[in-house]
Amino acid sequence: MTARDGIPAEQRRLRALRRKIAEAEATLLALQASIDAARGNAGREVIRGMAAENQRLTAANLVAHQATATAYAALEKAVHASRTDPLTGLLNRLALWDRLEHDLNLARRNGSMLVVCFVDVDNFKQVNDTLGHAVGDQLLQGIARTLVGTVRASDTVCRLGGDEFVVFAPISTREDGIQLAAKITQAVSRLRMPASCELAASVSVGVSSYPHDGNTVGALLGKADEAMYRVKKARPDAASLD
Repeated sequence: MTARDGIPAEQRRLRALRRKIAEAEATLLALQASIDAARGNAGREVIRGMAAENQRLTAANLVAHQATATAYAALEKAVHASRTDPLTGLLNRLALWDRLEHDLNLARRNGSMLVVCFVDVDNFKQVNDTLGHAVGDQLLQGIARTLVGTVRASDTVCRLGGDEFVVFAPISTREDGIQLAAKITQAVSRLRMPASCELAASVSVGVSSYPHDGNTVGALLGKADEAMYRVKKARPDAASLD
């Protein structure tokens, strides 16, 4: 081993190697710093992108919820309108059939009785012809309110159409049905008519009951309708049990 400037050659090589190692380490550190900086910038960009996307999705979700709520409200309104008589606010013919079928099934399961009252307004055509349809509509609305106010909250009142209404309710005996029909006729007779009308408000009520007069909606309505016509032929303010 030779020496130059008093420093052995091997020692000079070691120093040179250490410098190269230090330079390499410095280069690696600088490179790592650049990588970390790049990752940090990319991460921040990703986070910003995710935040923006989250805001967009949140806004879209809100719009979707609002649209869904609006659609459900419109659907509910349409369903209600399809099952409600617009003049009286009572259930209409469509809802009548479904509700009566439901109550009839309930009576079957419970082994109980059900009464169906078919209510027809007396002299309604005469009211329309002499006083006009506006007065006729007022009469129908008044009778609808009277029927609702006469029966129990658990009973059902529907407008079948024209001057015909249907009331049905759970009962214990067939006589309960006659009593309900009598209450209806008496309540309607107290209804105040327009001053220009000389006719008194009255209805004819026919009654049928499950299970005595049938076990289907059609049979019970048919029997009550037949009983109502017998009442109308006899006297307009009476009630008949089929």
